[in-house]
Amino acid sequence: MLVDADTHTTIDFHDKEERGGEARQIIPELFLQCSTEASSHEVIDQVTVIVRDIAEEYGLTPAVEVSRAKVALSRHADLEEVVAPAEVGREVFEDRPELVRHYEERIAEKQLPDEVPVRRGVANRLTKTHRIRTDTGIEISFPSDLADKPGYIDFVTGPDGRISINILNVASIENR
Repeated sequence: MLVDADTHTTIDFHDKEERGGEARQIIPELFLQCSTEASSHEVIDQVTVIVRDIAEEYGLTPAVEVSRAKVALSRHADLEEVVAPAEVGREVFEDRPELVRHYEERIAEKQLPDEVPVRRGVANRLTKTHRIRTDTGIEISFPSDLADKPGYIDFVTGPDGRISINILNVASIENR
């Protein structure tokens, strides 16, 4: 079991789910008497995976859609310190109602909570940067909010299905 020493909240635990033929988790249910709901980190991960999968299925650029999801997640955490997975999907796919429905079906399948509390710092750390890797081995890391802003980074899919990534308005480049 892993516990946050500052807040005394359980971060993660691993447990056997069967005890005497009965499906129970010993640590959370009997010892700690706590909830086994998904953590904010798990919900954020699941939301980004669902957005990525739907983007791939419907021919959208996953990097752009996942970046939009990260921006929405961060904005919700900043304003309310709560993230509602369904709201994130509505924002990401706002111009495509059929994808919103598909997204909502997926979050229901995954049994994600309606809302999950998320501290601002945690949300910012998890969503601030978006990292991608191409099939050619090129890795790019960029602020999530730039993927949706015109004039900074553009993803263009050509007629052959290949993707070009254009990085615009750069004043200087440094080696790291």
